[in-house]
Amino acid sequence: MAAGGLSIGASAQLANGSMIKMDQSGLKSVEKIHQMEKNKKFVSNTGARINALNKGTAGGSRWYNYVEHLGLINSAIFSNTTLPYMWFKPDINGIYSQTGGGVAADTIRFVSYGMTFDPLDSAQKDFNDLVYTGSIGVTNKEAYTLDSVSVYGFYGRNPAKSTIVDTLRFSFVYGSGKTTNMPIYYMSGATMQSQFGYDTVRFAAILQDVNKNIARQYTKDPTPKPAVIVKDVILTAASVNDTDANGFNKFSVAPNMNVPAANLVGATVTFKTGDTYIPYVDTAFKGSLNPSVPFNFGLFRPLFFEENKGGFPTYTPGNWNAGHIKNMPERNTSWDSVYVVTLAYTAGLTAEIPYMDFKISCPTCKKVEELNPPIGAVKDVDFGEVGNAFPNPAISQVRIPFTMSKTADVRVTVTNAVGAIIATQQVGKVMANHTSEAVFNVANYANGVYFYTVEANGQRLTKRFVVAH
Repeated sequence: MAAGGLSIGASAQLANGSMIKMDQSGLKSVEKIHQMEKNKKFVSNTGARINALNKGTAGGSRWYNYVEHLGLINSAIFSNTTLPYMWFKPDINGIYSQTGGGVAADTIRFVSYGMTFDPLDSAQKDFNDLVYTGSIGVTNKEAYTLDSVSVYGFYGRNPAKSTIVDTLRFSFVYGSGKTTNMPIYYMSGATMQSQFGYDTVRFAAILQDVNKNIARQYTKDPTPKPAVIVKDVILTAASVNDTDANGFNKFSVAPNMNVPAANLVGATVTFKTGDTYIPYVDTAFKGSLNPSVPFNFGLFRPLFFEENKGGFPTYTPGNWNAGHIKNMPERNTSWDSVYVVTLAYTAGLTAEIPYMDFKISCPTCKKVEELNPPIGAVKDVDFGEVGNAFPNPAISQVRIPFTMSKTADVRVTVTNAVGAIIATQQVGKVMANHTSEAVFNVANYANGVYFYTVEANGQRLTKRFVVAH
């Protein structure tokens, strides 16, 4: 965390069972933002990727990716990439670019990262939005299996050390708050209100085994606990060339973790070198000081995204999807033995949400459209009916049907995710009980979520649609 971030009291106490109250005093600065170098542009074709990610079949399996989901809301996230250096212990240097120019050597303190994965239905729908029509949707009533998880980033190594074998270590837990392996923690106070619009910000915690840099069980859980699942990916010289279309390395594991109903998943990743080095003396990454051989030792740099450039991630109660990072040391703070949710960092933190794919299977889950109100109309007896926009997602054109209960002059307005008016159509007089529609050309709209509002007789109804070219 950099100075000026959300403060975390060093003397935080347990309160309300498993919930820790974190006040705004005594922040210890344990992260330097200049460690988060940006040197690779991520190109997302959301319109194409949505066919594979965040999709699936009813009563079967489905892929999820939270960055891609946020990209439907605001595609600007794809321009905000970050690739932090990660090392198992804070005992080796990296060469970093300085804001004022030049480079400097500093300790790599970023040792591990994680993601809270929440596929469950919520008031905001999120992964169960109608944009994912045809896919399975998980509610609090269904158990599911975590089949596969993939991470992306850069794996670099010294080509002269071709026989060295490194390890990318994954760990997995699940929990449902209270005294489970993923207790619900909260931060509260004036800073939360000003930055997030809520006086209390809650998150599902991933507890850390500080010796292994993996998730750990909650030691105070009075009931039998599932074991932490650990999976390794062996990294060799050939792994450097194992890249996707964007040039990023992709590494996958199969946890095959059975998750009971109403539970979230916590996933973590850390990197372990197979080489020998001199602690506090050697430099892992030399960068521009040695461009021909920038990596002195093998190093994995995970791919992260910043949701709101220069601001905090969006907080929505009931949506537990969140990024977590771990810097060392964090002794004598409220974050000792806990992965730090990125909501708790400064607005300038660029490593907010890791790019991770999650695949689950659920033989009893229904389709997303069955978890939403019937497709057709939202009805108000004094207003009329406003149908669902179609097609949804829209590519070039969207049609918005409506029926007025009384003769009225009708106006339809389209706004973007932040409330800016994109288009307005004065439909004119529509006769009572006569179905009409407004048609908008969306070919030039950016991919994302949009809202349409039908206004008549001093009343309005609002619904939403998605553009995915």
